[in-house]
Formats: sequence, C-alpha cells, structure tokens
Amino acid sequence: MLSEAQKKICDSKARFRVSTCGRRFGKTHVALRELAKHAADCNKEVLYLAPNYRQAKQIAWTRLKEKLKELRWVEQTNEAELTIRLKSGSKIYLKGGESKDSLRGNSYHMVVLDEYQDLDPELWTAVIRPSLSDTKGKALFIGTPRGVGSFSHDMYTMAQQTEDWEAFSFTTIDGGQVDEQEIEEARRDLDERTFNQEYLATFNTYSGTVYYNFNRDHHIKPLNNMDTFEIHCGIDFNYDPMSVAIAVIQNNVVYFIDEINMSGSNTDNVVEELKNRYPTSRIVIYPTPRAAKEKHQQVAEQIFQYYRTQDLEFYTNLPIRLSEIE
Repeated sequence: MLSEAQKKICDSKARFRVSTCGRRFGKTHVALRELAKHAADCNKEVLYLAPNYRQAKQIAWTRLKEKLKELRWVEQTNEAELTIRLKSGSKIYLKGGESKDSLRGNSYHMVVLDEYQDLDPELWTAVIRPSLSDTKGKALFIGTPRGVGSFSHDMYTMAQQTEDWEAFSFTTIDGGQVDEQEIEEARRDLDERTFNQEYLATFNTYSGTVYYNFNRDHHIKPLNNMDTFEIHCGIDFNYDPMSVAIAVIQNNVVYFIDEINMSGSNTDNVVEELKNRYPTSRIVIYPTPRAAKEKHQQVAEQIFQYYRTQDLEFYTNLPIRLSEIE
C-alpha cells in the first residue's frame, strides 16, 4: 500500500520526477514499485542506480527479488551481476554509481536514481541522461535533501521550473512509516538544522558558518591532563587582525585550547607570541588556503621559507615541491 504522498509521486505523468523526502519516508518502497511497474511492459530495460554497488545490493536487491517472486514475474536472476530477467522479456539492473565509465553504452527505458543527493552530478548529465534519449526513457530521482547549492537542490529547483519535470517534497511523517511520537523525539534529540533536513526535507543554508550548531554550554568542556608537547595552529597570516586557533590532539580528538588575535601585527609578532606562550612545545602551522592562491610562486616560497627559519613545521597545499626548498 502507498501513502497519499507516495501515490502522488507514482501517479505523476511527468517524464522526469525529482522527489526530496525525509528519512524513513519509504523512498525504497516507491523506487521498487516504479521499477516493477515499468518492467511489467514487454522488453524494457530498467535500471536502479544507487551511489555504490554495496548500497544497491543492501537497499534494494533482496526486497526487489521477493516482490517480483511473489508476483511470479521472475524468469531468471543473476546474483553476481544483480540482474533480474522477467517473463515479460524485460530486465532490471541494479548498479552503483562509483564507476561512470562502466555505465556508458547502455540504453534504458526507466532509471531510478536512489539517494541521488550522493551521486556525482556528472553521472546524470554525461551518462544517464544520454542513455534515455533513443528510448524516450523516464527517470525518478529520490532521496534526502542536502544544503542549498548542492546537486539535490539544483535538480529540485530545476524540476520546479522545467516542462515535463515535476518536483515533490515530503516530510518523514508524510510517508506513513513513522509515528508522530518518534518524530517529536527526534526533534528533541537533534539540532534544528539537522532535524529540518533529515525529517522535514528542507534545504538548509550553511554558508558563512563553520560550526553552525555550536553551543557554548554543551561543547566547551574541561580538558584534563592536557599535553602541549605538540600544538597545532591554524593561522590567518595575511589579514589584520592576524588570528591563530591553537589546538592539541589527544586520543585522536582535536581540542581547541587557546587563540591569538593581534591587530597591527605581522608574522614575526605572531611567531614570537606563540613561542612565548608555548616555549617548550613543538609547533605545527596550518596556514589559510589564501597562500595557495598566490599568483607568484616566489611569494609562496618565501612564506614557507620563513616558517622553516623559525623552526616551525608547516603544512599546506601550496603548489611547491618541498624537496626543492632547502
């Protein structure tokens, strides 16, 4: 049985459908129904595509086989290739999207892109969309939303504005699989943005934030037996004020323990302050990405050379072959 929300997706006449749904909405149930419906016609090629092979097998393979065997539609199954041949002459393929090249060259009448928010966007534009051209095939995108500006948001927005496309957005409770009490408990246990994205299927904006759900009372805790033998310093050295975030790593956990914020200063001042505060510590520097964007290689080399003369370790993605700088 389909919920009213699931039925709206399945009953749509649009050639291309994009559905963003809350967790446990019943996305796989909808996906399997669409696969079976389109494979019921004679001699159709139908594809279920997950982000990777393992997901395709874990999410859909067993359930799809059981559903089709109950209907007595199955003629042959291939466990190694995750392929089912039906008595109608149609074939259903389950594949992963980790290797685009292996998906080229095929032609399909229907493709379901499950958890599409985790697929490489090029997989659709360069591989799957062309595979539907000669058959005038259809596609269903179904998954959970990512943030504004993501592939899932782009596809959902485009589907709202494009002829022969249709966009759907449903919450977890719309699927009829999860009761209201469980939803309220999830609301209590999760931060607001995570809850909105995962259960209300909203597209959140994360621009301008590093740690959007930071809570001083919850996340700041005492660090016992702090070891400052080695400190790790993220440094913004090209701006006023110059800023340094100072951390230690203990038991594979990063703890930020200090900061430097110096106006009207330069690199020498910051290094001097670090050495004054942590005279016996091994200091590892992680500069901002700006240095990697410098137009002149010489500038980047000078920055790197400076830190070497100060007996500090320096980690960066600068376009420098470190063996050449001695």
